[in-house]
Amino acid sequence: MNDNRNFIDDIRDMSRNRGQEKTTAEMLDDFKMFGPEKRADMLDQVDSEFRQMSVESDETSLRKYAEFTSFHTDMQDLHHKLRKAGR
Repeated sequence: MNDNRNFIDDIRDMSRNRGQEKTTAEMLDDFKMFGPEKRADMLDQVDSEFRQMSVESDETSLRKYAEFTSFHTDMQDLHHKLRKAGR
């Protein structure tokens, strides 16, 4: 397994194997359907990856880091909004 892979890459590979690659927006749509405990577990996994992530100076690495950072923030925001709404 490639060390440069992250949570987003894994989800995309799984969805590609099912016929269609998911966007990060579609991943967030799926994320909001989970209960608070599963969302918290997923956030823990993504937080762990985020802390261990290293950024190389090449364009591909920077693009992946920016995408992951944005996705990580969006997941956290969505989780907190859902918890406030009692979900």
